[in-house]
Amino acid sequence: MLYCTIDDLRTAQPEIRLIEMTDDTHPNEMGSFGTAIAQEMIVLSCGVIDGFLEGRYSLPIPVVPVIVRKIAVDLTLHALYERIDAAGDGTPMATRRKAAMDMLKLISKGELSLGLPKEAAAEVQSMTVGMTVSGGAPEFTDRSMDSLGGSIFSSRGLQ
Repeated sequence: MLYCTIDDLRTAQPEIRLIEMTDDTHPNEMGSFGTAIAQEMIVLSCGVIDGFLEGRYSLPIPVVPVIVRKIAVDLTLHALYERIDAAGDGTPMATRRKAAMDMLKLISKGELSLGLPKEAAAEVQSMTVGMTVSGGAPEFTDRSMDSLGGSIFSSRGLQ
């Protein structure tokens, strides 16, 4: 699910900034906003958000809360600024990204609510997972490993 749109990016940044970040040929007023590049960054940013939401909420969430839209816009803009090496430490975009990631961590811990209906919240419970491994004889023996190239693949070569 996508949590922001191209129009959200246009609302958040002046068109010239979007052109500078997405038009590699003419990053000036003569250029154009590369919506395909921006859309790719939206998809990547929303994937990051899903990673934080999936343990707490059933995805896709039924409605995009304002806070999630803001996080998506900030992460997407950071990714776009990063394309042109303008998102380094201490920059406004780095600060916005850190704030967005901090909010996602709080959401994933349940310390910040999205205000979604109760049925949208996933049941978070602890679960013990066990695994048993059984099998027959090993598939790789000294003889079969020797056939792959000699001593470096054989346990005898390690002696």
